Amino acid sequence: TASDVSIYLLVSCAMESSSCVTGTDDGFPGDSESLSFTHGGPERRYYLVGDSYDADPYSAVLSWSVTRAGQ
Repeated sequence: TASDVSIYLLVSCAMESSSCVTGTDDGFPGDSESLSFTHGGPERRYYLVGDSYDADPYSAVLSWSVTRAGQ
Protein backbone atom coordinates (compact mmCIF):
# COMPACT_ATOMS: atom_id res chain seq x y z
CA THR A 1 0.00 0.00 0.00
CA ALA A 2 1.09 3.57 -0.61
CA SER A 3 2.04 5.92 2.21
CA ASP A 4 0.67 9.41 2.80
CA VAL A 5 4.00 11.26 2.62
CA SER A 6 4.57 14.90 3.59
CA ILE A 7 7.67 17.07 3.12
CA TYR A 8 8.94 20.02 5.14
CA LEU A 9 11.80 22.50 4.99
CA LEU A 10 13.20 23.32 8.44
CA VAL A 11 15.87 25.71 9.74
CA SER A 12 16.81 23.41 12.63
CA CYS A 13 16.51 19.76 13.57
CA ALA A 14 14.11 20.69 16.39
CA MET A 15 10.67 19.42 15.44
CA GLU A 16 8.85 22.53 16.62
CA SER A 17 6.57 24.69 14.49
CA SER A 18 8.90 27.72 14.68
CA SER A 19 11.63 25.80 12.79
CA CYS A 20 9.35 25.05 9.79
CA VAL A 21 9.91 27.36 6.82
CA THR A 22 7.40 25.65 4.54
CA GLY A 23 5.82 22.26 4.05
CA THR A 24 3.19 20.33 2.19
CA ASP A 25 0.83 17.45 2.88
CA ASP A 26 -1.80 18.01 0.21
CA GLY A 27 -2.13 14.63 -1.41
CA PHE A 28 -3.64 11.31 -0.51
CA PRO A 29 -1.72 8.05 -0.07
CA GLY A 30 0.31 7.41 -3.22
CA ASP A 31 0.04 11.01 -4.49
CA SER A 32 3.16 13.08 -5.10
CA GLU A 33 3.94 16.21 -3.09
CA SER A 34 5.57 19.35 -4.45
CA LEU A 35 7.35 22.06 -2.48
CA SER A 36 8.72 25.39 -3.73
CA PHE A 37 10.77 27.86 -1.71
CA THR A 38 12.59 31.07 -2.63
CA HIS A 39 15.36 32.17 -0.30
CA GLY A 40 16.45 35.79 -0.59
CA GLY A 41 18.50 36.30 2.55
CA PRO A 42 21.98 35.46 3.78
CA GLU A 43 23.49 31.98 3.49
CA ARG A 44 21.64 29.51 5.69
CA ARG A 45 21.40 25.77 6.30
CA TYR A 46 18.06 24.08 5.64
CA TYR A 47 16.85 20.55 6.42
CA LEU A 48 14.52 18.75 4.03
CA VAL A 49 12.34 16.29 5.95
CA GLY A 50 10.16 13.52 4.58
CA ASP A 51 7.48 12.23 6.94
CA SER A 52 4.50 9.91 6.77
CA TYR A 53 1.26 9.51 8.66
CA ASP A 54 1.84 5.76 8.62
CA ALA A 55 4.17 4.14 11.16
CA ASP A 56 5.26 1.48 8.65
CA PRO A 57 8.51 1.92 6.70
CA TYR A 58 8.10 3.46 3.26
CA SER A 59 10.17 4.35 0.22
CA ALA A 60 10.13 7.72 -1.48
CA VAL A 61 11.75 9.10 -4.60
CA LEU A 62 13.02 12.66 -4.15
CA SER A 63 14.10 15.04 -6.88
CA TRP A 64 15.00 18.69 -6.53
CA SER A 65 16.64 21.58 -8.27
CA VAL A 66 18.39 24.67 -6.98
CA THR A 67 18.62 27.88 -8.97
CA ARG A 68 20.89 30.67 -7.76
CA ALA A 69 19.58 34.22 -8.04
CA GLY A 70 20.55 35.86 -11.31
CA GLN A 71 21.30 32.57 -13.09
